[in-house]
Amino acid sequence: MFTTRDISLAIINSCDKNEQMRLQALLLVKNCLSPAKVAEDFSVHRSTVHRWINRAEKEGLFSLKCKPGRGVKSFLTSEQLSELNKALSDPIPTDDGYSHGWQTKDVIQFVREKFKVSYSESRMRKIIKALGFSKITCRPRSKL
Repeated sequence: MFTTRDISLAIINSCDKNEQMRLQALLLVKNCLSPAKVAEDFSVHRSTVHRWINRAEKEGLFSLKCKPGRGVKSFLTSEQLSELNKALSDPIPTDDGYSHGWQTKDVIQFVREKFKVSYSESRMRKIIKALGFSKITCRPRSKL
């Protein structure tokens, strides 16, 4: 079995917010708060809290870590993501000889034409962020 100190140390050492939430819930239950109240505080169903408790008791605190392979899988292969990364590194040339940066709609169109895969704007923004790019917005200059 584990103590409240063990749980506290696991919370401190964890980098994953979901794991920290599960451990905090476990700590609160260990400190005599009801699972129903903890579930209400964390906005999860009370059976979820009971599952976390049972899993921690049977398999230990490490069982509360996020398991790999969860979430939506990418429709793009690693080679395609690499090619997209290379394309996003260069600006888009325009007809007048200038160039401009990529907008989300441009990336969606590029991926649709090049790889025959369609993504929503929100999903494409997540892909762009995962590739290490960030949104840059022009700010107006003050008039002097």
